[in-house]
Amino acid sequence: MAPIPAGEFTMGSAAADAKADEKPPHKVKLDAFWMQTHEVTWDAYLMFMFVDQANERAKPDPDLFVAAARRLGVEATAAVVVGDSVWDLLAAQRAHALGVGLLSGGYGREELERAGAYRVYEDPADLLRHLDEVGVRTSE
Repeated sequence: MAPIPAGEFTMGSAAADAKADEKPPHKVKLDAFWMQTHEVTWDAYLMFMFVDQANERAKPDPDLFVAAARRLGVEATAAVVVGDSVWDLLAAQRAHALGVGLLSGGYGREELERAGAYRVYEDPADLLRHLDEVGVRTSE
């Protein structure tokens, strides 16, 4: 496990060509947390970073999540999708994956739940504290 220090950053974009779910820019504050460490090669990073460029359709079409699961060698039904927009959660639902919402994207708890979120958390640190609620086992 590696310690991740507390911090604050701006998430989102004010650019005219930004997607609707990227607006508006907003501050996100994270408490310190621990993260499991796994080596990620450059090839693995590129495989997932650009998985959506192979898909012509945008979320809420499930193709992005189905392709990512395929690259992991699992069925989408075995995946947990973490998203901060209704489009993320609708796509997760259409892929038959478990959708988990974060309130960091400007959508409210009720909106994310209506879009199919199994659980909704304040931020990634809150999700990390409750991984057991979404079926993730930790080794701490």
